[in-house]
Amino acid sequence: MITIHGHGEPAWMFLSKNGWPQLADREGILIVSPQDNGKNRWYGEADSQSFAFLVEQLLWEFDIDPERIYISGFSNGNMQCYGAAAAHPELFAAMWPMSRAAGGSMFPPEPGQIPDLERLRRHGLEMPMFGVTGDNDGWITEHPEDPASAISETIETLLKLAGTEPKKAEKPSPMYYQPDEHRDARWYRDNFGFREADRFDTWIYKNASGEPRIAITVMKNMPHGTIWEETEAAWDFMKRFRRKKDGTIQMS
Repeated sequence: MITIHGHGEPAWMFLSKNGWPQLADREGILIVSPQDNGKNRWYGEADSQSFAFLVEQLLWEFDIDPERIYISGFSNGNMQCYGAAAAHPELFAAMWPMSRAAGGSMFPPEPGQIPDLERLRRHGLEMPMFGVTGDNDGWITEHPEDPASAISETIETLLKLAGTEPKKAEKPSPMYYQPDEHRDARWYRDNFGFREADRFDTWIYKNASGEPRIAITVMKNMPHGTIWEETEAAWDFMKRFRRKKDGTIQMS
């Protein structure tokens, strides 16, 4: 799991507050969290390319499964998570952009740079995603009259790459597209025993074979931040995916 901290937050703090050390010990995950140099904000073309080099180095140095490499990031790290996954989808089995799970190109491309969603379309590879944001953060607070607008293009693109056409919802709730499954507080309480299960609201979208591919979670009473239980939920979703050598996704 490559996980990327946000702007102004050191990697060690990002890892500890999100429960990564405990999860890594329990699940046997190699966690890699690059520290920025204090000058960039994970925005550039070169940043995305550096994560491809990082994966190459990890495969050379460690005995890891090349089919089970995942990427995640918070805030500005979220943007780079999305950018790296779009630039090199063949390297990652799933992505987890957190705070905010926005859409479009995630951040304005540099001059001459291809927007992220267009990159994904050109590669033609599906990309499982567990996206998380707070109800008091980002795309919801900036679009109070139409909160679905910021994520709809991402859902549409990822579902089409997964081989299915998204179905428009009769009434956004808050998504434009009709989910195949809704996971509420009861689901999280019954399946995980989360103490803060009441804060979770998740929409699941499936591919043509009926397998989950996209999960969009809106955390209740959540500003620009995360809690440990989000990490547990995201990993449980992501760990089921493998990126095969031919670029296809396999779910177990």
